[in-house]
This record gives sequence, C-alpha cells and structure tokens, in this order.
Amino acid sequence: MFQWCCCSQDRGGRFPEKTTMSQVSSFVSFDRAAQNVTYIGDVEGDWNNFCNYVDHSRGLTFGMNEEQHESRRLPEHLELRLEDGWHFVFGGDAWDKGLGTLRVLDTMVRAKKHWPSRVHLLFGNRDLNRMGWIGELADRDVDTTPVKGLDLWGEHPDVNAAVDGEFECRRYELAQLQNVEVEEITDEDVRESYADCLKQGGYFSEYLERSQIAILLGDNLFVDGQVVALESMPGVDEDEERMRSWLEDLNDWARCKAAEQSLITSWDPAPSPPPPGERLSSTDDAEQGQYTVFISKSAHCSKLGLDTEARHSDVHLTIKNIHASGLIATWNSRHGSGAVKAGDKLISANGVSGMANNFKSVVTTGKHLNLLLQRAEYAK
Repeated sequence: MFQWCCCSQDRGGRFPEKTTMSQVSSFVSFDRAAQNVTYIGDVEGDWNNFCNYVDHSRGLTFGMNEEQHESRRLPEHLELRLEDGWHFVFGGDAWDKGLGTLRVLDTMVRAKKHWPSRVHLLFGNRDLNRMGWIGELADRDVDTTPVKGLDLWGEHPDVNAAVDGEFECRRYELAQLQNVEVEEITDEDVRESYADCLKQGGYFSEYLERSQIAILLGDNLFVDGQVVALESMPGVDEDEERMRSWLEDLNDWARCKAAEQSLITSWDPAPSPPPPGERLSSTDDAEQGQYTVFISKSAHCSKLGLDTEARHSDVHLTIKNIHASGLIATWNSRHGSGAVKAGDKLISANGVSGMANNFKSVVTTGKHLNLLLQRAEYAK
C-alpha cells in the first residue's frame, strides 16, 4: 500500500568529527521489502497542512489529541506515532513560507530519532537549490544514474531570493510557541531565531544532519521531490545492485555536503523585516489579488471588528463592513496598501479553507490568526 500527499520553511553548527555506527545505520537507501509507505512533501512551513495530512494518514498519527492544531506548541504535542509495518517518507522542502517552520522541523527530527530505520527525511528540489548543491549534483550524476528517464536536478535560481513574508511568518510562529502577543516579538527576536537554527543542536542543523537525497522503498523511488513507480518508467536499469550502489553513493555524498553546510553560521540572504505598510504575499498570490493579515487577540482586544456574509455554497466570507475599533481597524492603521477593505473576500484562516462555515469557527476561537484574503476586484 502506498499513500501519499503533496502539500501546496534554538538548535545547528558542526557535525561530529566521527560518524557513529548508530548514525550510519539510521540511513536506509534501499528496501525492496517495504510495502506500506505514507509520504508528504513540499510542506514549506505550512503547519496546518501537515497536521491535516497526519489526520488523514493511515500509518501516522499524533501521540496526543488536540482540538486545534495551532495549539500544538509543547514538545509532547509534536510527537508522532508510526504504525508497525509502515514507513514515513518526508519529501523535503520543509521550511520558509508558512507559519510552522520550527514545528515542522522539530517534528521531523523527533520522528527520525524514534524510528531511524522507518522514517526517511529527504532533501527536496528547493532544498538542494537553496543550499547550492544542485549544479554539482547534476554534473556528478550525469553518467551514473540508473534512471535515465527521469528529469532530475533541475536548477531554480529564483529560490535563493528571500521569501516574501517569511520574516513575519517566523514572528507569528514565535508568538504562538511562546503564547504571547505578536507585538511582543521584536525584530531582534526573529533574527535570533534564525541564527539559533544554525547553531549546534538547532532546528535546521538537526534536520540537516538526519536528511538524505533518495530512497527506494518497494518499487517506488523517492528522489528530488518526485515519487516514481519504477515499473512504469522506461529506461530504468533493472540491476538491483547498481540501483542500490547509486542510492548509497548519493546519500554518502549528501552527508559529506551536509557536514560542510553545518559550518555555515549565517543566512544568505539575511532575514529582514518588510518595509512598513508592505503587504505580505507571494508573487502568485499578488497576481490573484491575495494578501495576508496577521493578528493576535488579547485580553484588551479580542474582536476582529468586521461584519461578514456568506451564501451556503460560498467558499469564502465577504467583508461587508469594518468597524471603527477592533483588531482589523488596528491592522489597517499600520498597513497602508495591506489594509483590509469592505468587499474583500476571506479565503482561509490558519490554513483552514473550503466551505465558509468550515473556517468561521477558527476565526472565532483562534488566538493567533493568519488570514488569507482576496481583493474584491479579483474575486470571481
């Protein structure tokens, strides 16, 4: 059985001088006997999407139940349970766009420590590009790959640019994890969080140390952000020993590169806050008129201060009126072009979307809110 889902980002420094036998044995490159695999990739820091995937996975669950996934902030809330006989493959691209990068990395590392031979953390194509490995990987692999029909190691130079909104996403997540107001997290707190990720034992460093490039489980190859059923691919070398050797060579090379990467102590480009009033959205979102609002309820102010309406079949809430006081009015006073306007559509709240009633309760009960909206003139 093969189940997959593809969703659409304190602890890091040196590797140990010597690699222990326990570390070596924790990397599996080739297991033709594996039958049950649950897979997800391209999470990119979207904690709610990852939690929704776990909710629907047959082989993976959280060890503790929580009504609201955004409430998962304590270590015991991040522990996964992997069913006997199952493998979990995380296809990479874990961070940098969503509101849960730290929790995603922490959860993956915890799972790998618990089930080192059945949890497999891979580098995705975006990871390989951002770390500058992709060109070297393509050059060295051109004559050795036994899967000639695959388009591997594609270069995407644009991924090296800072991700729009990433800095504010980190601020928001720190507020959630510390259970404080977003306004209490300073720019320096956010910068320090990024620096801590690279230090010995940091989130990114721990994840980097335990990741690999590729694995073959059963008849399925997981590599470069792709999942490939070998029997459906022309040009695949049927020599199992050659396939095993290729995979082990890739993963050995990756461990050497990871050791080099662990010596890096600063981010390039360095994370920085957006200019005041600049709305946070990706290029694709901006082209669709979408923008993001981050707000945090407090004892002093817990009301959004707006009126909405929705027909039964609507997949959004329409903003009808914005009150003179409330969290949205406060947001508007600080974000010129990113201000919420009457007529705009509320598309999702904390990653929850679908029928309007599905996420209306999130807006009502959530303390920290990440709201995705769309300008009225772009809405259909």
